[in-house]
Amino acid sequence: MTAGGREQLLTLPRTGRTVLVRDLTPADLPALRRAFVNADPAVLRQRFGGATPKFEVLARRVRTVDGHARYALAAFSAEGDVVGVAFAIERGTGDAVIIPSA
Repeated sequence: MTAGGREQLLTLPRTGRTVLVRDLTPADLPALRRAFVNADPAVLRQRFGGATPKFEVLARRVRTVDGHARYALAAFSAEGDVVGVAFAIERGTGDAVIIPSA
């Protein structure tokens, strides 16, 4: 289990692929860097709406996750590769908002 205890195996409906969704931690930065470096540049431009941020910007966001007001979840392939990331910040009203990765 992860520090926050949040992890779940999910099967993606369109592909049937199984991913593990769990908290993203600083220990996952090498896997996140591999995903970032190996991603198709066109996909990154589309994901970030233009210019792709430097990896260190994403790494800094991961390092600020506290599991109480700032969260990061990642989907991992069976091989341990990061295949998706979501960041969220609690707004203090009992709910959270998903924020852009950059």
